[in-house]
Amino acid sequence: MHGEKYKKIEVNVETLEYLRETGVINSLDIVKTDTEGHDLQALQGIGRYLSEETLCTASEFLFYRNTKLSNFSKIDDLMTSNGFLLFGLQTKLGSCGELKGGDVMYIRSVANLLSGSGSNEVKKIRLLKLIAICCFIRNPFYAYIIARAGEEYGLLAKAEMYELNKFIHKKIFILPLLPKLWLGEKMVHILFIITQILSGRVWGKNSIPKINRFVQYEPLFVRRKLIPNKFINSYDKILEKRYKTYKTLNHIWY
Repeated sequence: MHGEKYKKIEVNVETLEYLRETGVINSLDIVKTDTEGHDLQALQGIGRYLSEETLCTASEFLFYRNTKLSNFSKIDDLMTSNGFLLFGLQTKLGSCGELKGGDVMYIRSVANLLSGSGSNEVKKIRLLKLIAICCFIRNPFYAYIIARAGEEYGLLAKAEMYELNKFIHKKIFILPLLPKLWLGEKMVHILFIITQILSGRVWGKNSIPKINRFVQYEPLFVRRKLIPNKFINSYDKILEKRYKTYKTLNHIWY
């Protein structure tokens, strides 16, 4: 507040790697940082656990390069070089209307997980955790890809894959099915334009909801058994096609 006096103080800090190794933290499966511009340093502080243990991170970033704070390109280089995929990008506008920064979410590539070190038992545990993360953020597509990869790799038995598939697709996100039902692609585009006109681009506002906030949109997920079989069959074919595409792009061969 105006008129208040502040003074600098020094505080002791420790890296997440140190806290994990000393037992202060039992796991670094999921890491959320909000360190007022020092997210890059916090992520770097995960050390070897970033490639060996961490499955998901959510951080803040800036697009500006002429800053010592967390630059997006540096965060992206760190995460992708350690086997992560960019799954969420929410942006904020600056004072001139430019893209200032925002929030990012990274999730480990299942190809990286399977090709990494560790016993099959450890890989299976990490694989199931990865599926759970995807289900929580309402991403059944990647959850299915992870499960299928685990099945082909030999980590999951057919019976386990069957039960996982039922769990993953107990509810289906309805919006991707709407164009094939009654709205039509053109109508979806029109509705999108209308929402942009009504909301506008306001300085300092967020672009889209964070990917980890989709859990709030539970009404948009419909129970699988309530959807006509012809659409379910089409949905299942899309899932398998996505898995084969991911498998080819990432050169996964078992």
